[in-house]
Amino acid sequence: MSVKEAGGRPIGREAELAALAQAARLARAGTPSLTVLRGARGIGKTSLVRAAVHAMDGFTVLWASCDAAEQDWRYGTLLQLLHQVDAKVISGRPALSGVETSTAEEPHRLGAELLRLLAALQQAAPVVLVVDDLPWADDASLQVLGVAARRLRTGRVMLVLVQRSDVPFAPERPDLTRLAGSVEHSRVVELDLLGEGDVARFATAAGFGQLTAAAADRLRRHTDGHPLHLQAVLAATDARRLNDPAWPLPVPASVAASVQCLLDRLPPDSRSLAEAAAVLDARAPLATLARLAGVADASGALDTLLESDLVQWWPTDPTTPVRIRPTLHRVAVYQTVPPSRRQALHRTAARLTDRHAALAHRVCASSRPDPALLAELAATARYEAAAGNTGRAVSCLLWAADLSPSAEAHEDHLLAAAQHLIMFTAYNTRLLELRGRIERCRPQPLRTLLLGRIAFLTMDLAAAEQHFLTAIADADPQDTSGFLARAHVGLATLQVGCGRGEQALPVLARVLDDPHADARTTAVARSLSVFASCFAHGPRATLTLCPDIGRLPAGAQEVTPHQRPLLAVRGTLRGVAGDFRAALGDLSALIHTPDGTLTTDQDVTTYVALALVQFATGDWPEAARTAAHARTVAELAAQPWGLVPAYALSAVLAAHQGDLDAACAHHRAALRHQQRQANPANVFHLGFAEAAIALTGSGDPADVLRALRPLTVSEYAGDHVLWEPWWLPLQAQALIEAGETAAARSALERLAQQAEQMPALRTTIALVTGKLAEAGGDLKAAKAAYRAALVTPPADEIPLHRAHLEHAYGRLLSRTGGHRRAIAHLDAAAEAYTRLGALPFLRRLRPAAGKVRDGCPGDALTDRERDVAELAVQRLTNREIAARLFLSVKTVEFHLARVYHKLGISTRRQLPSALDPDGEKGAA
Repeated sequence: MSVKEAGGRPIGREAELAALAQAARLARAGTPSLTVLRGARGIGKTSLVRAAVHAMDGFTVLWASCDAAEQDWRYGTLLQLLHQVDAKVISGRPALSGVETSTAEEPHRLGAELLRLLAALQQAAPVVLVVDDLPWADDASLQVLGVAARRLRTGRVMLVLVQRSDVPFAPERPDLTRLAGSVEHSRVVELDLLGEGDVARFATAAGFGQLTAAAADRLRRHTDGHPLHLQAVLAATDARRLNDPAWPLPVPASVAASVQCLLDRLPPDSRSLAEAAAVLDARAPLATLARLAGVADASGALDTLLESDLVQWWPTDPTTPVRIRPTLHRVAVYQTVPPSRRQALHRTAARLTDRHAALAHRVCASSRPDPALLAELAATARYEAAAGNTGRAVSCLLWAADLSPSAEAHEDHLLAAAQHLIMFTAYNTRLLELRGRIERCRPQPLRTLLLGRIAFLTMDLAAAEQHFLTAIADADPQDTSGFLARAHVGLATLQVGCGRGEQALPVLARVLDDPHADARTTAVARSLSVFASCFAHGPRATLTLCPDIGRLPAGAQEVTPHQRPLLAVRGTLRGVAGDFRAALGDLSALIHTPDGTLTTDQDVTTYVALALVQFATGDWPEAARTAAHARTVAELAAQPWGLVPAYALSAVLAAHQGDLDAACAHHRAALRHQQRQANPANVFHLGFAEAAIALTGSGDPADVLRALRPLTVSEYAGDHVLWEPWWLPLQAQALIEAGETAAARSALERLAQQAEQMPALRTTIALVTGKLAEAGGDLKAAKAAYRAALVTPPADEIPLHRAHLEHAYGRLLSRTGGHRRAIAHLDAAAEAYTRLGALPFLRRLRPAAGKVRDGCPGDALTDRERDVAELAVQRLTNREIAARLFLSVKTVEFHLARVYHKLGISTRRQLPSALDPDGEKGAA
C-alpha cells in the first residue's frame, strides 16, 4: 500500500517489521534465516517487505517478483535474481551464466552453485534474497532455491518468501514454505487486517485528519480493515463527511465492478442467497437466509457462494451462520438487487428479525403511507431519545418524515428530528445537511431556533442572535416541551462564545429555573453558567465557590455523561487558574480514548484549552499535536468557532519553536477565518499570536506592543480574566524595553492581581519586577527579585518564564562582575530553552553566554585550585584541606597562592566574595 506513516513505515505493521528486523540482525551476525510472509491479496505484503529492506543499511538485495503469466518461463525467477549480480561475478560461474540452456536434470547443481554465489556475495555485505508472489514462480527456480535453502547452515544470508494466503501450491509443485519447519531460524508471519486504531492512523496518513472513534470503527467495518479497500474508499470519500455517522460510506467503482463480476458467475440459487444476505445485513442462520431467499437447497447454494469469497460462515456453529463481509461488499451486492425484489426481500425480512431490525426493514419495504408504521416510528423515537440514543431517535423521525402523507406532517417530523441534534456538537454536520429542508419548512418558532443554530454553526453571528431572540419571543409561554430552554441555551452559547459572559448569566438562569428543560439542556446550561461566572469572578474563585463544580467527582474518569460538559469547564478553568496538573487530568480524560488516541467528540474549545495548558507546562510537541487536532475537529465536526483559536495557538507554538514560516502561515489562516466570522472575542487569540511572532522574529518591542494594542481596548473586558495571564507578560516586558516604565508598572499591577487567581505567575512577576528595577538603575532590588523567585518557585510554574528568569539573572550578574554565578544561571537558561525547543531564545542567549564565559576569572582556576579554594571558603585549615584532598600542606599552600594571584586578592578573608561576588550561596 502507498499510504504510510512518516518515515515510510507501513501503518499497523510494527510486529511484522520487528520480525524482519530480527531476521536481519541474525544475518548480520552470521546466522541465516528464512521468513515466510503470508497474507490476502492487497493487504500490503510487498510494501511491508520493501519498507523492511529499505531499513537494512548495508545489505545486498536480490529481489524477484513472480507473475502467473511467466510461470512457464523455465528459470525465470532465478534469472531475475542473477541479473542483479555483477556480470563479472556471474561470468566466473559457468553453471549460473548458462542457466537458460540448462537441462531439466541440473536443479541440484544450480542450487549448489547459487549457494556458493551467496557465500561470495556475503563477504562484502550481508545478503537479503526476496521472492515475491512465490506460488507463481516457475518449478525449476523453486527447485534450485529449495536446494540452496536446505543447505544454508551458516552465513550472512536472509531469505524472505512472500505468498498470498488464498493461492495455495498444487500438491505436485515444490513448496518452499514447507522449509519453515526445517530451517533452524525460520518464521511464518501472517498479515492480519487492520484494527480500529490502525484504520484511524491510515486515514490520517492519507490526509483525512483525525477520525472519531466511531468513524474509525465504521470505516473498519465497512472495509474489514483491508488496506486495499481502505485506500479505495478513502479515494472516493469527502474528508469533511467521514466523521458524520449519517453519511453513507461509498462503494468505489472498482469494487462494485468486481462484485458484479462475481455475482454474474453464480448460479441463480447462490445469487439469491447472496442478495438475501445483503438485505438482511446481519450474521444470520443459513435456514433464515434460505427462507428469505426462497432457496430449497441452501447447502448446495452456499457451497458455490463460498467459492466466490463473498461471504463468511461459521461451520462449527450448529445453525451455520452466514454473513457478507466486509460491509463494502454487502453494499455492493445490495446495489445490484432490483428495487422491486429488494422491497419484497425487506418485507419478508421484517417477519424474520427482531423489533429494531424489523422496523428498519418495514421502512425499506414501504411504498405508500402507513399510519401504523408512522405511529410506531414516532413512539420509538420518543423511547430512544429518553434512553439517550439520539442517533436512533433522529433516524426514526427522519424515516417518519419521508413516509408522511402530508407536507405538514413531513415538516413536523423533520423539525422534531433536527431539534434532537442542536444540543450535541457531534451532530453538527448532520444538522447542516438538513439546512435546505429546514429552510423550506413553514415559519414557526422551532424552525427559527434551528436556523439560529445553523447560522451559529456557519458563524453568521448577527443572524444567529436575531433568530434566537425571535424564537424566544414567538414561543408559546405555556409550552412544556422544553423548547424555551433550548432556545435560551442557544442564545447563551453565542453570548459566551463572543466573550459576553455577563450577558449570558441571566439567560442561563431562566434555563436552570425551567422545570421543562431536559437533562442534556440543563447540563449544558449549567456548564455555560459556570464558565460565564468566571468572567465576573475569576477562575479560582469560580472553582472554589461554584456548587456545581464542587459536586463533580474528584477523578475525571468517574463523571457521568451528563457531567462531561461541566468537567470540560472545570478543566479549562483549572488551566486558566494555573492548576496545570489537575487541568491536564480533566481535559485529557475528555478527549482521549482508553487506548490513548484522540477523539473528535468534544467541543473544539476543550482541545484548545488542553493545548494551551500543554504549552504552559512546556510540553510543546504535544501541544502542537493537540492544536493541530483542534483544527481538524473544527473543520470536520462543523465547529468553526474553534478555527481562529486553534490556528492562533498553532502560530504561537510554531513561533516559540523558531518556525516563523509556519507561524505566519497559521496566523494568516486565523485572520482569514476571523474575516468570515467577525467574532470580537477572537481579538485575544489573534493578538497573542501576532505578538509571539514579533517577539521571536524581529524582537522589536514596538512590534510586540503594536500587536497587543487591540487587546487592551476590546469592548469585552470580561475576557481579560481568561487571557491576560498569557499576553500581559509579553506586554509588560515590551513596555520596559521600549522605555515606557509607567505603563509597565501598571501592567505589573494587573499581573499581580492575576497572580491571585494564577499563582504560577509569581515567577513571571519576579521577572518583570527585576527588569523594571534594572531599568530604573536599582540593580540590588533586581537581584533580590530574581534570586527570591529562583529560591522559592511556585508549585506550578511556567517553564518558559523560569528560563527567562534564569536568563535575566545571569545577564545581570555578568554586568556586575558575578561571572561564575552568571555562567551557572545562563547555562540553566540554555538547558531549559533546549528542553523546550525554544530556539529563538536559545539563539539570543548563546552569544552573550559565550562572552561571559570568556571573561570569567573563575574559569582561570584549575579543578584542583577550585577544590582548595572552596574548602578554604568553608573555613577549613590548610591541614584539614590537605587531609580532605590527600595532599601535602605545602601543596595546599601552593594552590592557595595561585588562587589569590588569579582572583586579584591577598587574604583568605577576601576569598568568599571573590568566588561568589553576589553572596548568592549564603543567601540561598
